[in-house]
Amino acid sequence: MRPLFLIQCIVFVAGSLTYAYGDDDAPRAAPGAPPTGAFSCSPIWVHDGDTFTCSDMTRIRVAGINAREIGWDGRKNSDKGCNSGAPCPTVDAVAARDRLVALLGSPSGLDANGNMRLAGPALTCEPNGTTYNRIAAFCRSPISGNISCAMVASGAAAKWDRFWTGHRC
Repeated sequence: MRPLFLIQCIVFVAGSLTYAYGDDDAPRAAPGAPPTGAFSCSPIWVHDGDTFTCSDMTRIRVAGINAREIGWDGRKNSDKGCNSGAPCPTVDAVAARDRLVALLGSPSGLDANGNMRLAGPALTCEPNGTTYNRIAAFCRSPISGNISCAMVASGAAAKWDRFWTGHRC
């Protein structure tokens, strides 16, 4: 009985680490309590037009907006459209991801899963909830201002009234 229990423990820990850090180049945030006030985030990965990862591995869902879903076929990114019930911008998913990269910093290449690596200044973010192990947040950049507002103004994302919650640009 003991060897089986030990093996189960090892499998659980390994699975937890894979969940927290992924098995690719772009780490994923471990689940935990979201911050209760403003926090700083230095973006290092952009996954699509409304999701990025900070240097501390916190995944951010840009609050109040929706961008088209991005797909990766192992060779290139593609546009997978919008989820049912979500507002849908006309700008394609790859262009939306690239617009978010431009607002956050400078690109430095794709990883094995089509995520864009970047370098940029620290953002100031206000949490607005959680979704799929990401912190939904309205973030401001010292170079481009309010990220949610800039994505909507560019047409790369649609304002999602249900989650905008009185936010002002």
